[in-house]
Amino acid sequence: YTVSYPSGEGTDGCTFEIAFAQSYLDTITQATTITITYSATLNENAVIAGEGNPNESKLSYGVADGTTGEPSGTTPPSKTTTYTWDMDVLKYANNDESKVLKDAKFVLLNSAKTQVATIVNGKVTGWADVPDADENGVVTWPANTVLTTGENGKIEIDGLDADTYYLREVEAPAGYNKLAEDKEVTITGATDETTYTTVVTKINNQSGTELPSTGGIGTTIFYIVGGVLVVGAVVLLVTRKRMGNVER
Repeated sequence: YTVSYPSGEGTDGCTFEIAFAQSYLDTITQATTITITYSATLNENAVIAGEGNPNESKLSYGVADGTTGEPSGTTPPSKTTTYTWDMDVLKYANNDESKVLKDAKFVLLNSAKTQVATIVNGKVTGWADVPDADENGVVTWPANTVLTTGENGKIEIDGLDADTYYLREVEAPAGYNKLAEDKEVTITGATDETTYTTVVTKINNQSGTELPSTGGIGTTIFYIVGGVLVVGAVVLLVTRKRMGNVER
C-alpha cells in the first residue's frame, strides 16, 4: 500500500489516505481483517489541562483508485481526549523566595533518568538519550535541552505527561552552589480544569564557595589533610614528652 498526505484536507475531510495495491486486494475476502494504526503528536496549540484535546477519527473505504463517487462504507467515529500538563520552576537564593536568580541552567530528565527533554519555546518537542561524560567529566547536552532561568528566576515547561520527572542543575548562577542532587517532580494531572493547578517547583541556591564533592577527589583531599594533621599532633605530643623528661 501507499500512504499520501493531501494538502490541507483530503477527500471527506481526511488528513491522510491509504491506497492498497490491486494485487493485494485480489487476495482479500469478506473475512479479512485490516488494522490501521496511527499516532498523532500535540502541537503548540494544545490546551494545557482543562477539557483536554479531543480527537475524532473514522475510516472511509471502498473507493477504487481513479474512480469517483462516494465511499462504499465508513466506520463509526472513534473519539479520544489527550491531556497534557505544565510545570514552572522558580529559582531563588539563600532561603528567600523574593531573591530570584537568573542564569541557573537545568535539564529535565525522565523518571528513569535515561532521557532528557528537548524543549523549544517552552514546549516539550521530544526526548533524547542522556549523554555520557567525557574523560574530564564534562557532559555535552543535546541541542534544546538546557533551560535557563530568566530575570524572574523562572522556567516554564508545557507539554508533559502525568509522570515523575527530575530536574538536574547543570550550572548554577555565579557565586552560588550547584545542587548536589536531582530534584524530583511529580505531575499527577486532573481531568477537571477547576481542580488542576500548575506544578511549581521551587529550588533554593546557597551562595558561597562550593566544597569538593564527596565520594571522589574531594573526599581523598580531606583524608590526606586529616592524616597529616593527626601525624603532626602525634609528633608534637612525643616531642613535648621528651622535653619534659629532659627537664626532670
